[in-house]
Amino acid sequence: MAISNYFNVIKHNIDSGKNYQKVDGRLDYLLIRRFLWTTYNNLTDIDIQIISPKINTLKKDLEKNGSYLR
Repeated sequence: MAISNYFNVIKHNIDSGKNYQKVDGRLDYLLIRRFLWTTYNNLTDIDIQIISPKINTLKKDLEKNGSYLR
């Protein structure tokens, strides 16, 4: 229920900005990276058991490939 509520807020925010178009057409990788880290940290705070081997692999990839952004 907590995870569902968490993602319902995110879905609502995404749906409310459907018509938004970024002028330059490029992704903001720093913003995406921050969103992923925030989501990961929030979910692990709710339940550490949610971390599956696949999620752990994605976390390591985010750490490795995001290091050039710092």
